Amino acid sequence: MQVLVPPAEPLRPSFPRPALFTVVAGVLGLLMGVLWAFIAEAVRSPDSEGGSP
Repeated sequence: MQVLVPPAEPLRPSFPRPALFTVVAGVLGLLMGVLWAFIAEAVRSPDSEGGSP
């Protein structure tokens, strides 16, 4: 067995990418918060609304 091309060191690391993970975590957190608010509003009973009697 013979090595055809010797391996080269990459110019920058491919993993982990902290900036990408931070942006993705922020977007997912925002989406989950909005979804949570919609679900909480949907399951709230009509008696707990702050309307007039």
